[in-house]
Amino acid sequence: MREIERIDRICKLLKEKWKKVPDQRLGQFLINHIFGSNPHHPRYDSYIFFKEDDEIEELLKLA
Repeated sequence: MREIERIDRICKLLKEKWKKVPDQRLGQFLINHIFGSNPHHPRYDSYIFFKEDDEIEELLKLA
């Protein structure tokens, strides 16, 4: 079973980071700051479905 505490950690990070750019929609925030907005961006990865939660958590920390 996956660690249930990860949900609160990730949601807290998302809230903290997203509040820095409140005019962006959620999808916009995720593309611009987590997955990169173009293929040359160092964090570019359009396959969010296959990302593990710990990878998303680390990307949020860097955002």
